[in-house]
Amino acid sequence: MALTDDEFEFEAFFRKDYPNLIRHLTLLGFPRDLVPDAAQEAMLRLLKSQVVVSQPKAWVRRTARRIALDTCERDAKRERLSRHVAGLTPPDPARPDGVLDEQGEAAMVLELLLGLPSRQREIMAWHLDGYRPEEIAGFLDLKRATVDSNLRHARNRLRQAWDVNGRGEAK
Repeated sequence: MALTDDEFEFEAFFRKDYPNLIRHLTLLGFPRDLVPDAAQEAMLRLLKSQVVVSQPKAWVRRTARRIALDTCERDAKRERLSRHVAGLTPPDPARPDGVLDEQGEAAMVLELLLGLPSRQREIMAWHLDGYRPEEIAGFLDLKRATVDSNLRHARNRLRQAWDVNGRGEAK
């Protein structure tokens, strides 16, 4: 692994960033069963990389996204070929009394994020990982104004969806 920081140790990076990478891919809307594999493959590619990687956190996110997209496309082809479509719906996160617990609230927030248009969801995932708009613009090869606009629209959509009864239901 060729990294610019001589003191950088892959194991420490992996332990620190792997859970965040999992969250990032989940926020992008990839199926939960493929997220760990895509994250591990991206980390492995970083470890085996022969080129200098100056921003490993961003590098593994971009790489894991490409891996996950490729896997989804492959799986979709298999599904079309086999004509097998599974229709699973997530369980209702509300308790019987209608109040969301912490886990239910987290599931609701994730559901709202997954309801965003793909570009807004992608930019919001980078934002929630702590990246500034100018960094996101650079990583995704977008204009800063495009990132700002997508963040604004995503926040507005999320706020609007959440405001209704605090559960994300439309009024």
